[in-house]
Amino acid sequence: MSVFPPRLRMVLAERKMKQKQLAMKLGISDRTVNSYCNGKSFPSLSILAQICTILNVSADFLIGARDDFRHLEGTTDEISNDILMIRRSYASMTDKERELIRELVHTLTKS
Repeated sequence: MSVFPPRLRMVLAERKMKQKQLAMKLGISDRTVNSYCNGKSFPSLSILAQICTILNVSADFLIGARDDFRHLEGTTDEISNDILMIRRSYASMTDKERELIRELVHTLTKS
C-alpha cells in the first residue's frame, strides 16, 4: 500500500487546507484530489510538483522516500502562487512567446 494518500491527508491537515482548496489551486476537480487522498489514483509528476509547492513539502516525504516531514526551503505562499500562475501562463503560450519569455528572464537575471 502506498504511503502517498495518508501523507497527503496529513499535510493537508497540517496546513489547515481542505481538499477542495487544493483542487482549486491546482486547477483540477476536487474529485481528483479526493481520489489522490483515498489512493484511488495518483497525480502525474507535474501535479505532484505543484502539490509540493502549494503545500510546501518535499516529494520525498509524500512518496515515502523519506520519513521526516521536510518543508521546501525558501518558498512562501506568495512565491508559490506566482510560480503556479507563471507556469499556467507559460503552458498556454506559443513557441515564439516562450522564447521571448526565456530571453526576458535571462536578461533580467544576468549579473
